[in-house]
Amino acid sequence: MIAVNNLLAKNEGDITKVSLNDIITLSDKYKTDLRRKFKEARLGLFTDYLRHCLADSKLTDSEMNELTHLRDILMLSRADVDEIIGDETVKVYARHVRRAVSDGVLHDFEKDNLEKLKAHLRIPTDVAKEIYSKSAGEILQGFIDGAVSNERISPDEERQMNEIAKNLGIDLKIGDKSKAVLDRYKL
Repeated sequence: MIAVNNLLAKNEGDITKVSLNDIITLSDKYKTDLRRKFKEARLGLFTDYLRHCLADSKLTDSEMNELTHLRDILMLSRADVDEIIGDETVKVYARHVRRAVSDGVLHDFEKDNLEKLKAHLRIPTDVAKEIYSKSAGEILQGFIDGAVSNERISPDEERQMNEIAKNLGIDLKIGDKSKAVLDRYKL
């Protein structure tokens, strides 16, 4: 696998120059059957190259073609590769979402940037919404936890809580039990 890695590194500028025959030749030279062995190492090479492609937080058509070529020459399944691409692009998107909502406000330009990022990373809308909801919910929950940590909630903290929920587009639904606790903590 070191020889395969070296061959790919040598052709990093255009990995499409590396052919399946090149990989098979290396496999024969070292008397290994790459179709049946070293799957984790092959997946690792693919993941490393994908992360290299994602350094700018987007996947271009050219990079997708290179990744398809890499999948083929490393003899990986479409399912394995699709799972890796999904996992890695979600990590990148989630990192950007957390950064955008970290201050409790999602500005229009941030919303636009997240939409563009979603398209660049080829993230499905339902997945993007789930990531956003989780991150925004964590920010709001963090604020609430901090506000009630002293078992008191000031009118200002209540206003801020509602403001964060509004700014992040969260429907602040408070159950009866939680509402009773918040009411008890109000000053």
